[in-house]
Amino acid sequence: MIQTDTFNVEEVLELGEQLNTMLVSDDDYKNKLQQLKSTWGMIAALRQKQRQQLKADIEAISQLNCLDDQTTSQIDRLCSEESELVSKIADTKNHIGDTKNECQMLADKLTKAQNQEQQLCEKVDEVKNNLRNAMSQRRFDVGLYTNITNIRWQYDSGADYVKGFVCDKNNIKPFDLNRKEHSKFFMTNYLWDLIDEDW
Repeated sequence: MIQTDTFNVEEVLELGEQLNTMLVSDDDYKNKLQQLKSTWGMIAALRQKQRQQLKADIEAISQLNCLDDQTTSQIDRLCSEESELVSKIADTKNHIGDTKNECQMLADKLTKAQNQEQQLCEKVDEVKNNLRNAMSQRRFDVGLYTNITNIRWQYDSGADYVKGFVCDKNNIKPFDLNRKEHSKFFMTNYLWDLIDEDW
């Protein structure tokens, strides 16, 4: 007998034929050998079919593994993109929050500035009214002093000079005083001396 760990179908068939020739005389053995040969043929066909199915299954699994690798790669890429998007969204939300805070601060400053502007406008109006009233009073005072003293001022003389003239019933007396050369006391007395007393 052949001693091997694995069976080869051809060896088994060859062994079957050798047994068949040895036992040609016995029909019962012949039939059994024929059945054995037929059974081994079916087993060989089944093995071949199983090998082909196994090969197809291995190829399908291999393709699935490739698809799994591609899918895993796509999932990893999508997860990375999702992470980046989540980070960008968080940054954008923070930026929006900062912008809202800044807008609120600017709106508060604008409101405060508008309130200050309104207060200043009210003060300007008040000062204008006071100035109008004061100017009216000054005009009245100047007119009164002019009528009493008969002094006519020359307003285009410059800041350092006091110019004008004093009118009375008979004369015109001009004056031209330099503020840098004369004191207020001197100028006041000088002007009073020019005025005639008609009282």
